[in-house]
Amino acid sequence: MNKDSDKLKWFILIAVILATFICFIPSLNNQFTTWDDDSYITQNPYITSFSTANIKALCTKEFVGNWQPLTMLTYAWNYSTSKLNPGAYFLTNLILHLLNVCLVFFLALSLLENMVKKGYSVIKGKYVFAGLCALWFGIHPMHVESVAWVSERKDVLYTFFYLVSLLFYMRFTEEKKPKWMLYVFASFFLSCLSKPMAVVLPLSLLAIDILLKRKIELKLFTEKLSLFLLSLIMGGLAFYEQQHGGAVTSFRALTIGERIMFPAYGFIMYCLKFVLPINLSSYYPYPDLTGPPLPAIFFIAPFIAIALLAIPIYRAYKKGESNFRLTVFGIGFYLANIVFVLQFISVGKTIMADRYSYVSYFGLFFIVLYLSFTLIEKKNSFSMPVQFALLGVTLLFSIACYSRTKVWHNTETLWRDVANKYPLRVGEAYESLGNYYAATGDLDSAYTNYKVLSTIYFKDPYVFDRLGNIYLQKQYYEQALASFSKSLEIDSNYYFSIVDRANVYARLTKFNLALVDYNHACRINPADEKVLLKKGTVEMNMGDMKAALIDFNKTLAINPSNITCMYVLSIAYKKNMDYMNALAYAIKAKNAGYNVSDEYINGLTEALHSKKSLDNKLGM
Repeated sequence: MNKDSDKLKWFILIAVILATFICFIPSLNNQFTTWDDDSYITQNPYITSFSTANIKALCTKEFVGNWQPLTMLTYAWNYSTSKLNPGAYFLTNLILHLLNVCLVFFLALSLLENMVKKGYSVIKGKYVFAGLCALWFGIHPMHVESVAWVSERKDVLYTFFYLVSLLFYMRFTEEKKPKWMLYVFASFFLSCLSKPMAVVLPLSLLAIDILLKRKIELKLFTEKLSLFLLSLIMGGLAFYEQQHGGAVTSFRALTIGERIMFPAYGFIMYCLKFVLPINLSSYYPYPDLTGPPLPAIFFIAPFIAIALLAIPIYRAYKKGESNFRLTVFGIGFYLANIVFVLQFISVGKTIMADRYSYVSYFGLFFIVLYLSFTLIEKKNSFSMPVQFALLGVTLLFSIACYSRTKVWHNTETLWRDVANKYPLRVGEAYESLGNYYAATGDLDSAYTNYKVLSTIYFKDPYVFDRLGNIYLQKQYYEQALASFSKSLEIDSNYYFSIVDRANVYARLTKFNLALVDYNHACRINPADEKVLLKKGTVEMNMGDMKAALIDFNKTLAINPSNITCMYVLSIAYKKNMDYMNALAYAIKAKNAGYNVSDEYINGLTEALHSKKSLDNKLGM
């Protein structure tokens, strides 16, 4: 390799890294969202220090239905250096993505160089080819989700080790030294610890074997035996975690036909969005299975999917071995890395997700670019049109990537985009927006979104309970009561609505009605100290001091440190003219940190002395 050629390689790589970085600059100003970021980061106590207990939890517990210890440790590292500054987390994601861009560059280059040794045509502009392959990987709009969503750290991290493993395997195919397979196994293991989706790596290696014209024999599989075993173990563990977490839909929930149509539909949508990445969404809902018949696209999707696979492979077969192997590699790599997320086994609530294209699209990038560069070099009449097409696609990808990155700015921009793309179809969008606006004090917007949500999930008691709480914040008490009652019409034992309605009745001094709900709540959960305290307060306001004292004492038995209960118990004893216990609990509450006035304590002391004097006079 001459110096000029070496300079060109590094110039192209640096240019690709810089272009990718520019497209993702908006992500550095993004905020945490309420979609999984709370479970992984903002409300995760295990990332707040590297204590032995926390490290054990991060390495053994599942988070959001996934076991990904290495990813969780990176969040802990982020917290140790930046606490909850979101910019640091997004920068880490972006750096990992840029490293992956570099690895894709070298992987594409390595494949090209090895293909020449196996009799493939020489690609003269191999550095430009590798650079364009890496750039498309870096800026394809479908890849934004993996980078601009902090919770998808697992995607960029597992891909890093995945690509390293592929590069080690390339060295193994060249040198046949066992040490390279050891490195492949080690990096594969780290990839699996980052995200279980890495388990398909052995299939990607077989795709490379086909491309490099390795002889299909038993040795090809036995050399990968340890990889297949690890894949089986990690894959089984991942399925168990997903199933245990409730993410796997029961086989009885979908018909056999639906289990064929939906994966086929997802497959063709991934293909379509590879070429034309428009109408992207962070949430692609399943069609409504309870309403009108499914759209025709779902019925013809299996036939389109078969055509998308069969036609290119058949045409390539007709053109010779090299074309056939190239096509099988590209499609095989793509299929291997997406097949387990095509919803044959329904996992999650969406029919597809942008992030699943992150690794898989490399196979398609490679085919398209190889055929394009071959066309440019062999047919002069096509050279300029193809080059302009590649340039145009690159510009469109970059503009769409930059724009898509902004969608992930915060909870509002994220879910507003989903609601606009799928109006009245994705309840999670309106719920998240409602919670976001309620938390920021925009109660009118919160109400609007929850009102929409109540038309989508009209049989969900949670929805009407949340709507009631928004009414409560707006101090519309009658509307709040109506919402809580609607929730309880759906489920008479929905605990939160029982307690919420009781609280409103108590606030409106409708103590009899409040007591009925509090008693109902106590039958469901007799150990809820907050409900017991409120029930006792209602009983005290109704003049039933005996019942109030029983509930206050139950509360303290559950939580002896409840200083509010200590004070209220003092008031109850005072009303019952038991000044000794009233004084004792007042002093106990004050000593524990409750703001008990000296005037109140002095009054109890005087009342106790007066009572004792009166008792002495009466000879009691």
